Amino acid sequence: MQTSKFGKSATRFSEDSPMGRRLSISHRHLTKPVNASVRNFRMDVALLEDEASISMARAAFKRLGVALDWWISMEEPVRSGPFFAFVHSRKFDMIVACLIIANSVTMTLAADHNIAMTFAADQDMTTRAHSPFVYAEWCFVCLYLLELVAKLYVHGVWFFFNEDALWNIVDCILVVSSLYDAIVQFLAIGDKLGLLNLRILRLIRVFRVLRLLRLFSEAWLLVKTVISSFLNLFWSMLLLLFMFYVFAMIIIQDIIASREQLDSDLDRDISDNFGSVQKAMISLFKAISTGEVWNTYLQVLPPLSACMLVFFVCLFQLQIANILTAIVVQHTQRIFTPDALTQASIDQAKLLKESEELRQLIKQADHDKNGCISAKELRETVEFDDDMKIQLRSLGLEVEDLQKFFDLLVEHLPDGNKRNDVEIDRFVEAFMRMKGAAKIVTHETLLMETRALFQMQARNNLYMKNWQSHVNQKLDKLSHHQ
Repeated sequence: MQTSKFGKSATRFSEDSPMGRRLSISHRHLTKPVNASVRNFRMDVALLEDEASISMARAAFKRLGVALDWWISMEEPVRSGPFFAFVHSRKFDMIVACLIIANSVTMTLAADHNIAMTFAADQDMTTRAHSPFVYAEWCFVCLYLLELVAKLYVHGVWFFFNEDALWNIVDCILVVSSLYDAIVQFLAIGDKLGLLNLRILRLIRVFRVLRLLRLFSEAWLLVKTVISSFLNLFWSMLLLLFMFYVFAMIIIQDIIASREQLDSDLDRDISDNFGSVQKAMISLFKAISTGEVWNTYLQVLPPLSACMLVFFVCLFQLQIANILTAIVVQHTQRIFTPDALTQASIDQAKLLKESEELRQLIKQADHDKNGCISAKELRETVEFDDDMKIQLRSLGLEVEDLQKFFDLLVEHLPDGNKRNDVEIDRFVEAFMRMKGAAKIVTHETLLMETRALFQMQARNNLYMKNWQSHVNQKLDKLSHHQ
C-alpha cells in the first residue's frame, strides 16, 4: 500500500486542527485536475473557518467550503471521438484565429465608417443600421455561436467547470453581448436603449481580441503577467497618490505663507498650476511624467516650494521608480517560474535527453558492436575524436576519470562476472545516477550504511574479545592439567 505525499506531515496534526484540515484538503484533492487557485482558496477558507470567532462568519465560511469542495470534486469524464479531436485540434484553433483577425479588421473599418458618419452633415440612422458592416457582424456572430455550440456539445455542462471555466464564461458573455449588439444595430433601437448601454457593448466586443492571444502561449503569458500585476499597480498608485498629496500640501502651505513675497504677475500661473491641492497634485504628476517641463514650475514657485519640487522629482526618479520597477520584475519572475510539477517534468525530459545523447556517443565507441564498452575502447576513441571528447565533457564525463569510473562499475558486478567491460545501458544508468549533486536520500543511505558497518564491527570486536577470553581460559586449564 502506497503512503501519501502528506503522510508523515499529516500525522503531526489532528484532522480537527487548522493545519490538519489544510493538509487533509490538499491531499484529498491533490490528484484532481482542478484549477490550483481554487484549491489554494479552499485551503484558505478552511483556515478562516477555524479562526473565525463569530458563529455567523464560521457558518458562512463552512457553506463556502462545501461549495468549493463540490467544485473541486467535479471531474470531467474522458472525452473521445473525431469531433472532440477536431474541436481540440490545432486546425480548429487556427480557424478561430483567422475568424477573430477578420472580425477585428471589420470592426476597424466599421469604426472608421461610423466616425465619418457621426461628423457628416447628412447622417441617416437607417442607412447606418443597414450598412454592410451590420450584415458582416451578423455573419461573425453566427460563426461565434457555432463555435460555442460545438464546445458545449463536446463538453456539456463541464464547459463551465473545467480548467478553462473562467475564460469559457467570458467567451459566452462575448457571444451573447455581440448577438445583442447586432440585434440592436439591425433594428435601429439604440436611442431607446441609451448610449451608455451601447458603449458598454462596444467595449465588451473589443475584448474578443484577447482570445486571439490565448492561442499563442508566449503572448498569452505576457497577458497573464499584465493581468496579475494589477494588484501591484493598485498599491503603486496608492503610494504615488500619498506622495502627491503630501508634497502638494507642503507646496500649498508654503505658497500661502509666502504670498506677500511673490510677484503679482505670476498669480495667474500659480493659480492655474497650484491653485488647489488637486491642481498641485496634477502638476506634480506632470513634472514626473514629462507632461510638463518642471523647470517652468520652478520659475513661479517660492524658494522652499521649488526645493521641495526638485527633491520630489529626484526622489521619484532615483528611488521610487526603481523600487516599483523591481517589484514588478520580481512579480514577473515569480509568474514565469514553473510550478513544481512542471519543473519536475522539465528536469525529467532533460535527464532523458542527456542519457540518450550519452548512450549514442558510447555506442560509437563500441567497435565490436557487442553492446558493452571498456575504458580502453572509450579512451582510444576519444583520443582520435576531439568532437566526441568535447561532447562527453559537456555531459559531465571527464576522460581522466574513466578508469576510476569503470573500476567502480566492475567492482559492483556480482562475483564470477568480473570483467573489463560493462554493458552500455548499465554504464549510462550509473553515470546519470552519479551526475550532479548528491541527494539527501543518498546522504542518509550512506550514513545508515556507515552506522550499520560500525555496529557490525563493534559486534565482531566483541565476539573476537569473548572468543579470545574463552581461548585463554582453555589454555590456562590445559596448562594447569599438565
